[in-house]
Amino acid sequence: MNRTLVLLVVALAASGSLAGCLNDDDAPAPQETANTSDETAPTGLVADNAAAKANATATGDFQKSLDDRVHFHDAWEGETEKVIFDGDIQSGAILPSNPFFLFNRQFSNGAVTFTLPEGSLILPETKEIVATVTFTASPTVSALRIMWKSAPEKSFNGENVSADLAPGASAVIPTTVSSNDIPHTTVTKWYFRLVPIGPGEQATAWNGTAHVTLTIKRDEVLLLSPPHPDLWKDNTTITLYEGTFPAKQTWIVFPAAGPLEAVAPSEGFGEIPIEEGRIVPPHTGKIHITLNWTNADTTTGATNPRPAIAYSPANTRSFRTPDEVTVAGTTLEAFITTTPQMVDSPYDVQTNWFFFTYLASDSPTSGMFGPFGQVAKFDGTISVKIVLLREDAVTG
Repeated sequence: MNRTLVLLVVALAASGSLAGCLNDDDAPAPQETANTSDETAPTGLVADNAAAKANATATGDFQKSLDDRVHFHDAWEGETEKVIFDGDIQSGAILPSNPFFLFNRQFSNGAVTFTLPEGSLILPETKEIVATVTFTASPTVSALRIMWKSAPEKSFNGENVSADLAPGASAVIPTTVSSNDIPHTTVTKWYFRLVPIGPGEQATAWNGTAHVTLTIKRDEVLLLSPPHPDLWKDNTTITLYEGTFPAKQTWIVFPAAGPLEAVAPSEGFGEIPIEEGRIVPPHTGKIHITLNWTNADTTTGATNPRPAIAYSPANTRSFRTPDEVTVAGTTLEAFITTTPQMVDSPYDVQTNWFFFTYLASDSPTSGMFGPFGQVAKFDGTISVKIVLLREDAVTG
């Protein structure tokens, strides 16, 4: 049988949008189809289907759930290209640098960093991204340069950069299997940066708007995915993080200026570093967080200044605080109820969840920006333990 026809049949059988449905709490799960084709795809693009079928038959694999057997994902819905970003990027603005929130745009030396809206991805099987930039040139900015950070990369580098683009020009960003977002991802790990270019060097200032369109184009094969890794291994709990660290912070109100401001650099408060290899896997039902602390600062002011916790699940960049929180003395316990849409992809090696500690108090006005309207000081240690509870072990 013609390979293209086989892949088309598989694509139709496996149709379903990974990018859209997982971002909707009420939407059905994406379609996944077990491999039943005898076709052997090119080496390096997809696993040997015939070998996979033979192995599956020998192990009774086809009697298992899709978690446990080789299967296909198809988020393309039969299409060969998709527009994943079509919008304006505004320069010249300064956004707050509050550590508890991630912004889609960051501004530095005239450059603008942005990412895709939630639910838009560099899908598996993407072979290239076509980026088109439209803007009004000026004497100081004649071109824009596009930089990118792919899914597995930790930061931007000098190699992932386009040529200088005049208004209306396009650039092709090549991708690979390993650079694309992985199946079951709901928020992309890709970031893009527009760098304004003036005569002979990067411009230091750019006041204007660029319209950016990003279109992904599909490779000709549908990738075969391995069984979902079983990270629970008959356990009902997984410790995602456990550690103790020093922490120091001072908040004070300046009546003349109005807003609450931090008057000393924060030490210890902020993102909790989750080790690579630890994720919030499928079938997580709840997350149990315990904070213990010591505070050596006895300065009067806010009522019981203490650490608190905020988090962002894998399917959003929005931060929130746990619904179930109890504080007794120098211990805080919190529970987060998870849904299938909130967990990491089973293929992830680095969690997409973020956890932050911040300085709070028992004041009714205390929030993620601190204990509003009060002086608050903390100088001590924080112990954090984050434990995942498997869904069938959750009792309440």
